[in-house]
Amino acid sequence: MSLYILDTSALLCYLRDEAGAEKVARILKKDCGMHRVNLGEVYYGVLKRDGLEKANEVYGALLQYPIRFIDDLTDAMLLTTGKFSTAPFLSQKTTISDRLDKKAS
Repeated sequence: MSLYILDTSALLCYLRDEAGAEKVARILKKDCGMHRVNLGEVYYGVLKRDGLEKANEVYGALLQYPIRFIDDLTDAMLLTTGKFSTAPFLSQKTTISDRLDKKAS
């Protein structure tokens, strides 16, 4: 059996019903995984486009999907960096990297 690994763009495509969404829907019915960093990026993408309420709703719904999340980041860290990422000139990769550096020290 194969494990499918989802990335941010695939899940956003599915959520936004864009071209390729049906393929992602089929994958979601199989054995699939995703890193929680990607989950945070999805949260950020929805937050930036649709606001905090929708981002929280989508985040909660995705946690119910049969996705095996690689879980080496906490929910609080992901949500915080997603919110910080909406600040001008900050990317989520920068804020997560900075937080991981501080956590390690």
